[in-house]
Amino acid sequence: MTVAEVRARARDLADVQDARWLSTTYEYNSLNEAYRDIYEAISQTNEDYFLTPLVYTWSQGTKSANSNNEYFFTLPSDFYKVRTVDFKVAGRWIDMARFTLRQRDGAGADPLYRTQNKTLWIIVPPPNWTGADIRIYYYPTPKTFDESIDDTSIIPYPTSLAPELLAYSMATDYKRRQGLPTDTLESRKSELWSRYTETLKRDDGKYEVIQNVYTSRSPWR
Repeated sequence: MTVAEVRARARDLADVQDARWLSTTYEYNSLNEAYRDIYEAISQTNEDYFLTPLVYTWSQGTKSANSNNEYFFTLPSDFYKVRTVDFKVAGRWIDMARFTLRQRDGAGADPLYRTQNKTLWIIVPPPNWTGADIRIYYYPTPKTFDESIDDTSIIPYPTSLAPELLAYSMATDYKRRQGLPTDTLESRKSELWSRYTETLKRDDGKYEVIQNVYTSRSPWR
């Protein structure tokens, strides 16, 4: 759905088409708040729809002035949250684990990471780590909408439920501001949230389910 369609749907649900208090600025503020809620739900469930890749060469890192095994890489200006970090060995990407606070003064056989003050904080194995390319997949800062955006532009979302959820969230906001009952809208919004979060579930780290399919030659399945 477009920005205009979501705004129109929210007005229709709240029955406030001619309300003078509902300014365009207020509508966009309400839309942005609802969109941020959906975006946060997406990032918390590790949905990959919005992910952006970035590769650092080891020379882009800055060595810590206080430690021989700590390096810092500047995160992009649109960084919101990290999803995965990998390091390259012999042309192959290997998953980099996030270190716990108890591990911050030492490291094992592989480099480890955390994020700190808009930087990627890497602890490397002592004593002769030679460095490696580092790849991150991260969530960029969620998009914001305002009057400068074309109303015909499509709102980015991973499932068809998102625009309806946006509209119900905005309509609930409109009703609440007028001091009117929101029970019906809240109930429907809760149903949509439940269905929406189900679509975002992932089985990370699990094997694919065996299918009821047979082949005539090896490997059998």
